[in-house]
Amino acid sequence: MNDSHSKVYNDNLQLEIDTLEWLLKQLKPYTKKDITEERIKAIIAAKVEDLERKMKKASYIWDTDTLFTKAETLRWVLYVILAIKNGEILIV
Repeated sequence: MNDSHSKVYNDNLQLEIDTLEWLLKQLKPYTKKDITEERIKAIIAAKVEDLERKMKKASYIWDTDTLFTKAETLRWVLYVILAIKNGEILIV
């Protein structure tokens, strides 16, 4: 985050960071061997479903935007994990 960026940008970036931290906390109880693609998919799918359910009930645009950002961040994480696994992204 940078003071030269707008507050909205920094707030959105912080929300993405918080979402990633949440996912890491969900995986923390598992050993590296136990963290499978299927487990990650299940955790993300359950959370995205919950977020989408909340989005449908949200009555304020701020709430909807926040929930949407969280859901998209989790979908992005899943996409990156699968892309790495399938050799579509190279980690250097």
